[in-house]
Amino acid sequence: MKELGKTLIEVNARNLGAPYARDQDLVRRLAAEQEVTRDYAQGNDLRLKTLSPLDIAFLEATRPKLDLDSLPKPMPQPRPPGARPAATMTQGHQAEMDAARIRQESIALRQGRPVLAIKDGDTVLEFAQSASTAWREKLVAASAQLRRTIPSVGRVELTNYVAAPSIGTAWMIVPEVVVTNRHVAEYFALRSAGGLRFLLGDDRRIPIGVKIDFAEEFGSQVEREFDVADIIYLAPITLPDIALLRVKGRSGLSMPPPLTLSRTSSVGKTVAVIGYPHRDPFLPEQKLMDEIFFNGYEHKQIAPGFVMNELTADIEHDCSTLTGNSGSPVIDLENGEVVGLHRAGIFLSRNFAVTPAGISQALEDARRPPIIGAETRQPAREPDATKLGGVMMANNEVKITIPLTITVSLGAPGGAMTVSGTTVTGQSDTPPRTGLTWEQIEAAIPAIRTILASRRDVLAVKPGFKVTRGVMTKEPVVVVSVRQRYAPEDLTSMGLLPLPTSIDGYPIDVAVATLEETLGLDLEAAAEAPWQSAYKKRKLKAVKEEMSITFCASPDTGWPELRSFLKKVDQTLTVAMYDFGAPHVVEAVRGAVASPGANMTLVLQEGESLDKKGAKKDDLKDAEVVDLLASDLSGRLAFSLASVYRPVGYKSNASGLFESSYHIKVAVRDNAAFWLSSGNWQSSNQAPVDEGKDIGTPTGMWNAYNREWHAIVEHAGLARTFRDHIERDLVEARETARPEAPAIERFVWIPIEYFEPETAAIEAPYLLRKSLTISGKIKVHPLLTPDNYAEVVVELLDRAQRRILFQNQTFKPSGDGNDRPGFRELIEVMLRKHRDPAIEDFRIIMRNGFDTDRRVATNIQRRGFDLERVRVNRRCHTKGIVIDDDIVVIGSHNWSGQGVTTNRDASLVIQDARAVKYFEDLFQADWLRSKPPEFDEDRPPVALVEPGDETVRPRMIKVPLAAWLAEQES
Repeated sequence: MKELGKTLIEVNARNLGAPYARDQDLVRRLAAEQEVTRDYAQGNDLRLKTLSPLDIAFLEATRPKLDLDSLPKPMPQPRPPGARPAATMTQGHQAEMDAARIRQESIALRQGRPVLAIKDGDTVLEFAQSASTAWREKLVAASAQLRRTIPSVGRVELTNYVAAPSIGTAWMIVPEVVVTNRHVAEYFALRSAGGLRFLLGDDRRIPIGVKIDFAEEFGSQVEREFDVADIIYLAPITLPDIALLRVKGRSGLSMPPPLTLSRTSSVGKTVAVIGYPHRDPFLPEQKLMDEIFFNGYEHKQIAPGFVMNELTADIEHDCSTLTGNSGSPVIDLENGEVVGLHRAGIFLSRNFAVTPAGISQALEDARRPPIIGAETRQPAREPDATKLGGVMMANNEVKITIPLTITVSLGAPGGAMTVSGTTVTGQSDTPPRTGLTWEQIEAAIPAIRTILASRRDVLAVKPGFKVTRGVMTKEPVVVVSVRQRYAPEDLTSMGLLPLPTSIDGYPIDVAVATLEETLGLDLEAAAEAPWQSAYKKRKLKAVKEEMSITFCASPDTGWPELRSFLKKVDQTLTVAMYDFGAPHVVEAVRGAVASPGANMTLVLQEGESLDKKGAKKDDLKDAEVVDLLASDLSGRLAFSLASVYRPVGYKSNASGLFESSYHIKVAVRDNAAFWLSSGNWQSSNQAPVDEGKDIGTPTGMWNAYNREWHAIVEHAGLARTFRDHIERDLVEARETARPEAPAIERFVWIPIEYFEPETAAIEAPYLLRKSLTISGKIKVHPLLTPDNYAEVVVELLDRAQRRILFQNQTFKPSGDGNDRPGFRELIEVMLRKHRDPAIEDFRIIMRNGFDTDRRVATNIQRRGFDLERVRVNRRCHTKGIVIDDDIVVIGSHNWSGQGVTTNRDASLVIQDARAVKYFEDLFQADWLRSKPPEFDEDRPPVALVEPGDETVRPRMIKVPLAAWLAEQES
C-alpha cells in the first residue's frame, strides 16, 4: 500500500497544474489560491473555521468497475465459503481487500477541486477547504445552466434492503427513463433466463423496491420520489458501465426533464459532477475526506473540475467524488450538456465517465435489441394461419413477425424428420419449450442440422446452454454457430432472414462460430483421443530434507529473482523451455555463461509465440536466440529442438516423444539449485522490472504482463534430478529427430478486443507482492508429465478436507466425460470435491479471451461444475493448486487431456504452511481482479486470412494461425 500511495501522490502532483484544461486563466488563479494552503499538501493540519453542513465539500474519484462479486458494497458482506476471518488474513491480503473497496470511488486531487452543497435547486457558493474566488465566479456564470440541470439528477434509493438504503446517482436521459451505472443497478437487478428482473430483498417474498428521489438536498425535507417500474437495460461487463431504468409517473408531481448529451469533444472543458457522495470508511485518507466533506454525505452536491482526456469509451476528469457519485452526470458548465456518465476512478489520480456516444449506443440497444438469438424477448409470432384466413404452412416453413409476416423456407418440403425417436417437423410457430433436458436437445440436433443445412451462414449446430446478454444460463438449447452475427437489415441485404428462435419448440441460440468450426477442425476430439509414444516413464520420489525455497510471482518480483538466480551460475546452466525470446532474459543468460569454463544445455520447443503490439513486441525468434548463444559459447552449447509429435502449426515429427508441446519451464544451476515456473522466458511472462524503463504502476503492470508463480529451490538432489531429465530429453530429441517439411504459414484475423485489457481490471488497485524465502526440512515431490503428475495430484485432491483453490490458464474437461485416462481421474476427483459439503471453499480461476470461451464454459457446466465458483482473467497464466492449509502445487501443467498426460511439463508439490499462505494470498488478490465468465456474442469472428490477402481490417490484428492456436496451450 505504501508503494501504491507513493506512485499516486506523484501522479497527483503532475495533475495539479491541469495542463489539459482549456481555461488556463482559471488554472492559474486556482494555483495562486492553493499557494495559501500549500502546507496542507505537506501533511499539516490546517483547520479552517468550523462551517455549517451547507459548507460541505465533496470529492469523488472512481476507478473502473470490476465485476460485482469482487466489488464490495456498503454493507456487511458474507465471506467466501471457507474464507478465514479478516483478523487472520495476511496484512497484504487485508490491504488488497481494502483496495478493492476503494476502486469504486475515490479522490482525485487534494486541493483545487472543491465540492459545494446544493439547496433549493441551486449551488451554495461556500467552500469547506478554502475560499475560492475563481471557482465562485465560474459557477455564478454557469448558474442558469446549473439550475436547469440540477432538478434532473436524483438519488437511487432501495426499500426492502436495509443494508443499503441509497446506493448511487441517476439522471433523466429521455422521458420516463433514467440512466445510472451497471454496477449501481446490480445491487437490485439480476440477469436471468427470462430477462432482467429485480432481486428479492430482506423479505424474501418480495423484490427490492427502487426509487429515484430528485431532491434530497441540504437542509430540506422535501422529497421528489418516483418508483422504478422496469430495468430496461443492463450492459454486459464487456460494454460501458450503463444501466437504464424506467420510472413511473406520480400524481401531483411532474417528472424532471431529460438532460442533453453533448455532441462535441470534451477534452479540457470546465465541467461539474452533480450527485450524492457517500462517506467511504475504506478510503486511505479519512482525514482528507472529512476535511473536504465534513458530515454532509448522501445529499445532492456539485463538484467542478476539468476533463483531462478522451478515450475510446471514456472521458477522464478530475472533479472530486466519493462512492455514491456513481451514475452522476458530468456537466459542461458552458452549456449544461452532459459530457459523461461518471463511473469510476483512481485515488489521487483521475476519474472515468462513459462518453455520450456510449450512452447513445446503450439507448439504441435498449430500443432495438438484437434479433438474432441474443435477446430473451422473442419476436411476435403469428398465432394460427387458419384464424387469419391464411394458408396452412408446409412442414419446412416458419412464420415469424419482425413486424412483417414472412415465410421462411428451412429445408426440403415434405414430412417430419424422426431421429432416434425425436420428431422434428421444422415448424417454428409454436413457443419454445421449457424444461428440456440436455439429452432431448441432443437427440433433436441431427434433424435440425439437416433442416438448416441449406443456409450458407450456418457452420455448426450443436447442443449448448443459452447465453442471455453475455451470461450463460443453465437452460439447454440448440446452439447454431454462424459465420458472423448481423443486424436484420444486413441479413436482408444478403438474402437471408434471421434464424428462428425455435424449431418445433426446440429453442435456438445463435453464436459466432469458432475458428475451428470455420475450418472444420475438431481439436477437442483430437485432445480426447488416446496417443502412445516410445517415451519411457521415469520415477520421481518425494524428498523431505533440509532445503531453502524462494517463492515469487510475476509481474511482481519474478524477473528480479530469476535474474539473481542466473547471476549465480558457476559451471553449468541446463534449461528446458517452451518459449525463450525476452531480450532481457537472453542477455542475462548470455552473461551467466560468459565464463570460458561455463557450459549450457538447452532443449526448446519449436515455434515462438510473438505479439508485435504487446509486451512481446521486441522479443526474439528461436533461431535468433540459439544463434546468439552458439556464437557466445563456441561449442559449449548443447542444443536441440524438443522431440514433439505434432506441435500445433509447426513441423511434425512422426517419432516425437511428446504429443503436442514441450511445455516445461525449468532451469538448473550447476547441481545446486533450480528455477521452476508456470512462465516462459518471454517478456509477457517475465516483466522487465528494474530494467531501466518505466513499465507502469503495479496496476498497469498487472494488465500488461501475465500472472505467474515461480519457485527457486536450493537442494542439490532435486537439482540433479531435473538436470538428468533435461539432459536425457536432449539425447532422445537428437535420436528421434526426423522433421518433415514445414507447412505453409497461414494467418488469421483476430478482433482487437482479444488483446485489450478487460474493463474489470483496467485500474483496479494492485499491491506488489514481495518474494518469500523459507528454509528447513521441507517435503517436496517433483512431478513430470508423462511420468507421474496425474497419479500424484489425484491422490492429493482426494485427501482434501477443507478447500481447493485452483488457478490455471487451462481447464478443459470434456462435456460428456470422455476425457482420456489420467485427465479423466483428475476431473472426476475435482467434481467429487466440488460436490462435497465438507469442502468449504472450492474456487477456480482460469484464463479467457479466446474464441473457444463459450465452448469451454459449456463443457465445464455440463460436466457438473457451478460457474458461480469460476472466474476468468486474460492474464491468468498460472498453473497452481492450493489444497487445505498445508499443500500447494505449482508448475507448468495445463489442465487439458494432453497437458497432464502426454506433453512434457514440470511441477512441484510443496508441503508447507508458509508456502500455502503465500500462494493463497496471491489467489485471493487474483480472485478480486477476475470476473465471472461472460461472452460477447456480437464480437467479430476469428477469420482465416486468404492467401494473397493484403487488406487491412479495422480493429482486427493479423497473427499466425499457429501462434493463435498455440497461445491457448502456452
